Amino acid sequence: MSKGKFIAIEGIDKSGKTTLANLLSLKLTGAGVENLVTREPWHPLITRVIHETTSEGVDGYAEALLFAADRLLHLKRLISPVLAKGKWVITDRYVYSSIAYQTARGAEEDWVMEINKHAITPDLTILLDIDPSEAEARSGDDRLMALENRIFSERIRRIYLELARKYGFLVLDALKKPESLVKQVFSELKRRGWV
Repeated sequence: MSKGKFIAIEGIDKSGKTTLANLLSLKLTGAGVENLVTREPWHPLITRVIHETTSEGVDGYAEALLFAADRLLHLKRLISPVLAKGKWVITDRYVYSSIAYQTARGAEEDWVMEINKHAITPDLTILLDIDPSEAEARSGDDRLMALENRIFSERIRRIYLELARKYGFLVLDALKKPESLVKQVFSELKRRGWV
């Protein structure tokens, strides 16, 4: 049995990651591809600590360590076993979220990469790009960054776009309708011969 594909969806808050993950899952299921949608942070206890520390204000280094620990548990207990069964995994946020957010909070990129060196690389990373002012106008669940201001979001967006150029993400215009975005992703999957 061949290993499943691992897709990570990245972007600033309210860029539409969760919506795209769920719609892509439905499209894959319709095409006969077994898949699972997940998100980070994953482990409930670590998620609670992240919520508490973020609300109190925490530096990028402490936050990055929390996310890295959560990520390794996520990989070991869920993602890797599912991929080993030949199923696909779509995650709403992954390593590049740590690089974008925690470096925006002051952590060094090389250090964030180092503590995440045991995290597997996604087969495809999708960046939903949106101007923070457009994202703010959307309704949604701010799971972690409820007090995030526009300047901080703009800094994160710039980091994401630099990462996209460096690592070859599929960059999509998050202002497009979700159905259109799913079609774009599916076209990319077909181009790669995955579906």
